[in-house]
Amino acid sequence: MKTVPSTVFRQAIASEGFTLLLPALDKNINCPSRSWLKNDFSAYMKDAMMPGFEEAADCDEWAFFARVMASRSNGLSGSNVGVAFAIVWITIYESTFNGIPGPGLHVTNAVLLDDGTLIAYEPQTQTFADFKTAADRGDISLDCALY
Repeated sequence: MKTVPSTVFRQAIASEGFTLLLPALDKNINCPSRSWLKNDFSAYMKDAMMPGFEEAADCDEWAFFARVMASRSNGLSGSNVGVAFAIVWITIYESTFNGIPGPGLHVTNAVLLDDGTLIAYEPQTQTFADFKTAADRGDISLDCALY
């Protein structure tokens, strides 16, 4: 993982268009690789799925759980800094975003990758999406970020 000042993560979230930012206290953060997120972490999240739950059920719990598990993994790797994994609130309009159907408020994750790309990570479907493209199309609005 690549370590950067947490202000880099804040700038990435703000430049994406989130309107309310609630920053964590970490001075520096680790940015995971796309490979780690796509393979190792997503496999773990898939194994952690609760049988019988719809994909849209309990999105806030899944977003918080994914954030905690990303931090745990980061810590187990020997890191003493936080991880660039945020909990974000979005509004999905009539479309589907990252495998989650609209309309309605949805809580998911934003991850700043080691290449500087900010992506949406959906812990319930283990999929990735681009916030800006979806927001520019009017599919979603970017509301609040807790990181």
